[in-house]
Amino acid sequence: MNPTFLTPRLAEILELAKEHGRVLVDDLAEHFGVTPQTIRRDLNELCERRFLTRIHGGALLPSGIENMEYEARRKIASEEKRAIGQGRGAHYPRQGIALREHRNHHRGGERRIARS
Repeated sequence: MNPTFLTPRLAEILELAKEHGRVLVDDLAEHFGVTPQTIRRDLNELCERRFLTRIHGGALLPSGIENMEYEARRKIASEEKRAIGQGRGAHYPRQGIALREHRNHHRGGERRIARS
């Protein structure tokens, strides 16, 4: 179906999904000043028309993460990714970390890389 036949709110929801990689019910409800139930109906309509795919609490573009533009993928859960990255850095020694390459794993091959 052609997105030009969408209501203005549905069209904006679709644009937000393209821009951010996903949309969340609560964020959309606040953005549009409507109830979460209204947004769920909107998302269900967009999913029935195959513009989006439902996930818990929101929706994604139906092509999935692997076919999304790099910038859109980068934005998905970016705060969570940053928190994970910051927390993990404290678990490694200052001089570097040891990485086992898959092809050398059976021989115990290791190499060290500098930590940035």
